[in-house]
Amino acid sequence: MDVMWQPSGDTPVLLTNVYGEADGSAVATTRTAAILGDALVRHTQRGGVPGLVMGDFNATMDELPCAYAFHLAGWQDASTDVTMLPSHGGLSRRIDH
Repeated sequence: MDVMWQPSGDTPVLLTNVYGEADGSAVATTRTAAILGDALVRHTQRGGVPGLVMGDFNATMDELPCAYAFHLAGWQDASTDVTMLPSHGGLSRRIDH
């Protein structure tokens, strides 16, 4: 979902929220990457309008095939905080961005 936000007449910002498939499969990761890739295209087509792509990707950026495209386009992750701490003692991961 895309929203153009322009607080108090300031510079508009294109906000995109993505909820990735949560089953952890390779197919789910590929589908989430496709959604994110489409979002990157929409943001790029807006020219110089600042943007933010956020949401629950259910994957780390390293797991997403579109990560390199975001890197080449100059995008940066706004945080490095862990967002998933399994209660059973599993691996902590950053899957919400």
